[in-house]
Amino acid sequence: MLTLKEIILVKFAAGFVNNSDARKLINDFREEVWKKALREKISSLNIPLIFHEEIIAFIKPIKLDVDYWRRDHNGIFTAKQESCVKFCFKVNGMVDRIKTADALIHSEWLDVQSRFVLACQYWSGWDVLTFFKNLYKAERNRMLHKFSKKNKKLSEHEKKIVQWIKHYKGGCISKSLSHGGVVAIIIIVTCLYRVVFWIIYRRRIVNLF
Repeated sequence: MLTLKEIILVKFAAGFVNNSDARKLINDFREEVWKKALREKISSLNIPLIFHEEIIAFIKPIKLDVDYWRRDHNGIFTAKQESCVKFCFKVNGMVDRIKTADALIHSEWLDVQSRFVLACQYWSGWDVLTFFKNLYKAERNRMLHKFSKKNKKLSEHEKKIVQWIKHYKGGCISKSLSHGGVVAIIIIVTCLYRVVFWIIYRRRIVNLF
Protein backbone atom coordinates (compact mmCIF):
# COMPACT_ATOMS: atom_id res chain seq x y z
CA MET A 1 0.00 0.00 0.00
CA LEU A 2 1.26 3.45 -0.88
CA THR A 3 1.94 6.01 1.80
CA LEU A 4 0.06 9.32 1.79
CA LYS A 5 3.19 11.04 0.48
CA GLU A 6 3.51 8.55 -2.37
CA ILE A 7 -0.17 8.91 -3.28
CA ILE A 8 0.28 12.69 -3.57
CA LEU A 9 3.47 12.34 -5.63
CA VAL A 10 1.83 9.78 -7.92
CA LYS A 11 -1.06 12.19 -8.44
CA PHE A 12 1.39 14.90 -9.51
CA ALA A 13 3.16 12.48 -11.86
CA ALA A 14 -0.14 11.26 -13.33
CA GLY A 15 -1.14 14.87 -13.91
CA PHE A 16 1.90 15.38 -16.13
CA VAL A 17 1.19 12.20 -18.09
CA ASN A 18 -2.44 13.32 -18.49
CA ASN A 19 -1.40 16.68 -19.89
CA SER A 20 -1.44 16.42 -23.69
CA ASP A 21 1.60 18.68 -24.15
CA ALA A 22 3.64 16.87 -21.50
CA ARG A 23 2.57 13.49 -22.88
CA LYS A 24 3.69 14.50 -26.37
CA LEU A 25 7.02 15.60 -24.93
CA ILE A 26 7.45 12.27 -23.11
CA ASN A 27 6.46 10.25 -26.19
CA ASP A 28 8.46 12.17 -28.79
CA PHE A 29 11.77 12.89 -27.07
CA ARG A 30 14.56 10.94 -25.42
CA GLU A 31 14.27 10.32 -21.70
CA GLU A 32 16.98 12.77 -20.72
CA VAL A 33 15.27 15.50 -22.76
CA TRP A 34 11.77 15.15 -21.33
CA LYS A 35 13.11 14.67 -17.81
CA LYS A 36 14.98 17.97 -18.04
CA ALA A 37 11.89 19.77 -19.37
CA LEU A 38 9.65 18.33 -16.67
CA ARG A 39 12.14 19.20 -13.93
CA GLU A 40 11.86 22.82 -15.04
CA LYS A 41 8.07 22.57 -15.04
CA ILE A 42 8.02 20.99 -11.57
CA SER A 43 10.30 23.74 -10.26
CA SER A 44 7.86 26.37 -11.52
CA LEU A 45 5.09 24.80 -9.41
CA ASN A 46 6.90 25.54 -6.15
CA ILE A 47 7.05 21.87 -5.22
CA PRO A 48 9.77 21.22 -2.62
CA LEU A 49 13.04 20.23 -4.29
CA ILE A 50 13.28 17.04 -2.23
CA PHE A 51 10.26 15.60 -4.12
CA HIS A 52 11.29 16.48 -7.68
CA GLU A 53 13.18 13.30 -8.54
CA GLU A 54 10.55 11.10 -6.91
CA ILE A 55 7.87 12.62 -9.13
CA ILE A 56 10.07 12.13 -12.20
CA ALA A 57 10.68 8.51 -11.18
CA PHE A 58 6.93 7.83 -10.91
CA ILE A 59 6.25 9.23 -14.39
CA LYS A 60 7.98 6.40 -16.25
CA PRO A 61 5.87 3.46 -14.94
CA ILE A 62 2.69 5.54 -15.28
CA LYS A 63 3.60 6.36 -18.88
CA LEU A 64 4.32 2.67 -19.47
CA ASP A 65 0.81 1.72 -18.32
CA VAL A 66 -0.63 4.37 -20.64
CA ASP A 67 1.38 2.76 -23.46
CA TYR A 68 -0.22 -0.60 -22.59
CA TRP A 69 -3.63 1.06 -22.77
CA ARG A 70 -2.80 2.58 -26.16
CA ARG A 71 -1.67 -0.80 -27.47
CA ASP A 72 -4.82 -2.55 -26.23
CA HIS A 73 -7.04 0.12 -27.84
CA ASN A 74 -5.11 0.38 -31.09
CA GLY A 75 -7.41 1.08 -34.03
CA ILE A 76 -10.25 2.62 -32.05
CA PHE A 77 -8.97 6.20 -32.06
CA THR A 78 -7.22 8.46 -34.52
CA ALA A 79 -3.82 9.81 -33.45
CA LYS A 80 -5.40 13.21 -32.76
CA GLN A 81 -8.17 11.68 -30.63
CA GLU A 82 -5.69 9.58 -28.67
CA SER A 83 -3.61 12.65 -27.85
CA CYS A 84 -6.71 14.30 -26.33
CA VAL A 85 -7.68 11.40 -24.06
CA LYS A 86 -7.84 12.33 -20.39
CA PHE A 87 -7.14 9.21 -18.37
CA CYS A 88 -8.65 8.29 -15.04
CA PHE A 89 -5.95 6.92 -12.75
CA LYS A 90 -6.04 4.73 -9.69
CA VAL A 91 -4.20 5.87 -6.55
CA ASN A 92 -1.21 3.69 -7.51
CA GLY A 93 -0.87 5.47 -10.86
CA MET A 94 -2.29 2.71 -13.04
CA VAL A 95 -4.91 3.59 -15.64
CA ASP A 96 -8.43 2.93 -14.39
CA ARG A 97 -9.67 1.40 -17.63
CA ILE A 98 -13.32 1.14 -16.64
CA LYS A 99 -13.63 4.77 -15.52
CA THR A 100 -11.59 5.98 -18.50
CA ALA A 101 -13.86 4.08 -20.91
CA ASP A 102 -17.02 5.37 -19.20
CA ALA A 103 -15.75 8.95 -19.40
CA LEU A 104 -14.92 8.58 -23.10
CA ILE A 105 -18.23 6.91 -23.97
CA HIS A 106 -20.13 9.75 -22.28
CA SER A 107 -17.90 12.46 -23.76
CA GLU A 108 -19.19 14.99 -26.27
CA TRP A 109 -15.93 15.57 -28.14
CA LEU A 110 -15.45 11.95 -29.27
CA ASP A 111 -17.25 10.80 -32.41
CA VAL A 112 -20.21 8.43 -32.12
CA GLN A 113 -18.49 5.47 -33.79
CA SER A 114 -15.53 5.51 -31.40
CA ARG A 115 -17.88 5.75 -28.43
CA PHE A 116 -19.97 2.85 -29.76
CA VAL A 117 -16.86 0.72 -30.32
CA LEU A 118 -15.71 1.40 -26.75
CA ALA A 119 -19.15 0.62 -25.35
CA CYS A 120 -19.08 -2.79 -27.05
CA GLN A 121 -15.72 -3.52 -25.38
CA TYR A 122 -16.60 -2.48 -21.83
CA TRP A 123 -20.35 -2.41 -21.34
CA SER A 124 -22.93 -5.15 -21.01
CA GLY A 125 -25.03 -5.90 -24.08
CA TRP A 126 -28.02 -4.29 -22.39
CA ASP A 127 -26.14 -1.06 -21.63
CA VAL A 128 -24.86 -0.94 -25.22
CA LEU A 129 -28.47 -1.30 -26.38
CA THR A 130 -29.49 1.68 -24.26
CA PHE A 131 -26.63 3.71 -25.73
CA PHE A 132 -27.54 2.55 -29.25
CA LYS A 133 -31.22 3.47 -28.90
CA ASN A 134 -30.26 7.01 -27.86
CA LEU A 135 -28.45 7.58 -31.17
CA TYR A 136 -30.11 9.24 -34.13
CA LYS A 137 -31.69 6.77 -36.55
CA ALA A 138 -29.19 7.70 -39.29
CA GLU A 139 -26.29 6.94 -36.94
CA ARG A 140 -27.82 3.61 -35.91
CA ASN A 141 -28.28 2.60 -39.54
CA ARG A 142 -24.73 3.64 -40.36
CA MET A 143 -23.34 1.44 -37.56
CA LEU A 144 -25.49 -1.51 -38.57
CA HIS A 145 -24.46 -1.17 -42.20
CA LYS A 146 -20.75 -0.77 -41.51
CA PHE A 147 -20.36 -3.60 -39.03
CA SER A 148 -22.79 -6.02 -40.67
CA LYS A 149 -20.61 -6.46 -43.74
CA LYS A 150 -18.93 -9.83 -44.10
CA ASN A 151 -15.26 -9.25 -43.47
CA LYS A 152 -12.82 -11.96 -42.50
CA LYS A 153 -10.17 -9.45 -41.42
CA LEU A 154 -11.83 -8.14 -38.29
CA SER A 155 -9.95 -6.73 -35.33
CA GLU A 156 -10.74 -8.03 -31.85
CA HIS A 157 -12.65 -4.81 -31.20
CA GLU A 158 -14.71 -5.22 -34.36
CA LYS A 159 -15.51 -8.86 -33.57
CA LYS A 160 -17.23 -7.76 -30.35
CA ILE A 161 -19.28 -5.21 -32.31
CA VAL A 162 -20.32 -7.80 -34.89
CA GLN A 163 -21.29 -10.17 -32.08
CA TRP A 164 -23.40 -7.49 -30.40
CA ILE A 165 -25.15 -6.62 -33.70
CA LYS A 166 -25.86 -10.31 -34.27
CA HIS A 167 -27.56 -10.51 -30.85
CA TYR A 168 -29.35 -7.22 -31.51
CA LYS A 169 -30.81 -8.35 -34.82
CA GLY A 170 -31.79 -11.67 -33.27
CA GLY A 171 -33.55 -9.96 -30.40
CA CYS A 172 -31.37 -11.86 -27.94
CA ILE A 173 -30.14 -9.00 -25.78
CA SER A 174 -31.22 -9.07 -22.15
CA LYS A 175 -29.97 -7.55 -18.92
CA SER A 176 -28.09 -10.75 -18.18
CA LEU A 177 -26.15 -10.66 -21.47
CA SER A 178 -22.75 -9.11 -20.98
CA HIS A 179 -19.86 -8.75 -23.37
CA GLY A 180 -17.86 -7.10 -20.63
CA GLY A 181 -17.22 -10.27 -18.63
CA VAL A 182 -14.29 -11.53 -20.66
CA VAL A 183 -12.89 -8.03 -20.96
CA ALA A 184 -13.15 -7.60 -17.19
CA ILE A 185 -11.24 -10.83 -16.58
CA ILE A 186 -8.51 -9.79 -19.00
CA ILE A 187 -8.26 -6.40 -17.32
CA ILE A 188 -8.01 -7.97 -13.85
CA VAL A 189 -5.25 -10.36 -14.92
CA THR A 190 -3.40 -7.56 -16.71
CA CYS A 191 -3.70 -5.27 -13.69
CA LEU A 192 -2.37 -7.97 -11.34
CA TYR A 193 0.66 -8.37 -13.56
CA ARG A 194 1.24 -4.63 -13.63
CA VAL A 195 0.79 -4.30 -9.87
CA VAL A 196 3.67 -6.76 -9.46
CA PHE A 197 5.73 -4.68 -11.90
CA TRP A 198 4.82 -1.51 -9.98
CA ILE A 199 5.88 -3.00 -6.64
CA ILE A 200 9.23 -4.12 -8.05
CA TYR A 201 9.77 -0.72 -9.68
CA ARG A 202 8.85 1.13 -6.48
CA ARG A 203 11.29 -0.92 -4.44
CA ARG A 204 14.03 0.05 -6.83
CA ILE A 205 13.07 3.70 -6.42
CA VAL A 206 13.17 3.38 -2.62
CA ASN A 207 16.63 1.82 -2.83
CA LEU A 208 17.83 4.81 -4.83
CA PHE A 209 16.96 7.26 -2.07
